[in-house]
Amino acid sequence: MRFRYFNPVRIYFNVSFIDILKEKIKKDSMILTTNSFLDKAKALQKEINAKKILIIPPNPQLDFIATTWEQTRGFSDIVALGGGSVIDSAKAFCLQVSFAEFENLLKFGKLDSKDSKNKNSAHSKDCKNIESSIKKSDIYAIPTTSGSGSELTPWATIWDKTNNKKYSLHLDDLYCKCAIYDISLLTFMPRNLSIYTALDALSHSIESIWNKNANPISTQYACGAIKLILKNLPKLVKLLDSIESKSQDSITLSPSHRPIKKLDSIESKSSLNYKKLGNIESKINLDSKIYNKLKNLRETIALASIYAALAFSNTKTALAHAISYPLSMKFDMPHGLACSFTLPLLLECLLDFKDSMQNLESSRKISSQNIPNSIKSLESNSYFATKNFIDSLDSKNAKEIILDSNIDSIKALKNAQKILKPYQKPLINLFKTLNISTDFKSYNITKADINEIFTTLNTRADNFLLESNIVKNHILHRI
Repeated sequence: MRFRYFNPVRIYFNVSFIDILKEKIKKDSMILTTNSFLDKAKALQKEINAKKILIIPPNPQLDFIATTWEQTRGFSDIVALGGGSVIDSAKAFCLQVSFAEFENLLKFGKLDSKDSKNKNSAHSKDCKNIESSIKKSDIYAIPTTSGSGSELTPWATIWDKTNNKKYSLHLDDLYCKCAIYDISLLTFMPRNLSIYTALDALSHSIESIWNKNANPISTQYACGAIKLILKNLPKLVKLLDSIESKSQDSITLSPSHRPIKKLDSIESKSSLNYKKLGNIESKINLDSKIYNKLKNLRETIALASIYAALAFSNTKTALAHAISYPLSMKFDMPHGLACSFTLPLLLECLLDFKDSMQNLESSRKISSQNIPNSIKSLESNSYFATKNFIDSLDSKNAKEIILDSNIDSIKALKNAQKILKPYQKPLINLFKTLNISTDFKSYNITKADINEIFTTLNTRADNFLLESNIVKNHILHRI
């Protein structure tokens, strides 16, 4: 067995982000954040003498990066106080190049677009192992959500909604300098954001297992994350709902769209004040026992998110994420939902292929002139068609032919099936508990949409252990 594992990010867990950064930031610095954490950013600015604060919108668009590019030049350190959008933006701004060079790097994989070939498809490819000598600002990431994992990975997602494209920036040394997890920033996250970001982490974990790049270390981290999320996310949501029910000014919404108000300051050991979040403002009493329980659950989910990031930082994501990007763009679906509601169906497809594998390994004979058609059938047909094809084969030499041609892939598939099988029912139950549908029809996604999505999948889909067409036909069979 041969594999590589690497992650250079220094992790500080359950600490005060201001205390850590007062020690770390010594040079000219800039803070990236969101409106929700502007007060925190201003307090930090005073402590570290940051020169600038820049507000980052959700899902950073290429147009936004372009218009703010010159404002972000010349900083030695960048503090990213926010979720995945903020940290991804920091990874773009940390590159000390012109915007034209950045755009070429993002789209074509090189600083100079001259001689770039196949530019129309370059947006779907990772820019890896390219221009490693580019000068970069150090990034100090303080996640305010538990899910994106961007603080521990070497890539960033940049969106171009105008042209209906998603770009993935990937440089081998695009890792953050350190990741600082201050649980006080996570404790009072809104309900839906808590769910969707945790589901993003769950997706990262599962995607790193049914992945051609999986290794024993990444899989170990992934399993740890899956167990923590399956066990603790329902507890967290139940507690958030319980807290909300005590709010005098709570707003009645459907269970899957009910926000939990943001609690910001402790008045005493037995009470907390809600501060304004969006258009919601109220006040409740929260005793120290409930507060500690909430804080402990936030710590656990944050740890799961770390495990998930340490897993997929070395494997990348796979088909669930490849499917999610067009869903987010076309249906305006939150990323954490878009990359997770497909998990039960994709896992079903993966596990159902087990019968085909068993038939392959027990088969004994297939004529040599039929070999190309046999392989083609495995690659292009649905599970159901493939199974019927295999069942019809003369059995003597099929095992030898198929295994000789793809033995490593078969071993990887069987290993992933063995690891993920115990999580199938708990995964289905999780979505039921969260009242989140896993049916494409619930989101008005049609067969035509599925066909369109599968013709535009990015290279993440290639990491999945089954051919995309097998999965597409499996999904079409269900719609």
